[in-house]
Amino acid sequence: MAIIVKVGQVWTGNGLSHFTITRISEGKAYWDRAGEEAFFGRVDKDGYALWSCGPKGLGWYVVDGVNTPVDVIPSIIGIACKLCGDYCPHASPNRPDGKTFICYSCKQGWVPKGM
Repeated sequence: MAIIVKVGQVWTGNGLSHFTITRISEGKAYWDRAGEEAFFGRVDKDGYALWSCGPKGLGWYVVDGVNTPVDVIPSIIGIACKLCGDYCPHASPNRPDGKTFICYSCKQGWVPKGM
């Protein structure tokens, strides 16, 4: 999943520690750590998180904040291999149909005709 990062969102990666985004500047998101600003992660030019995001309990996710349904776009970062089913973060379709992804490992073996 890709999530637009906004000031005021509360993120967690383990369900225990929570990080409130305090500032976004020049492609970087920051949070408040004991009264001092600390780097949290990078965002792209459109504001999407450039770290592994997922639904609750998988990777980093927003537990409280300023998300709307438009802010959460599934499968914009990463895709599962059509042959083995392994999920590959940051991958995109690589077959002529523009929808299918075959991972490197499977491409080294047998790829069905037409894929």
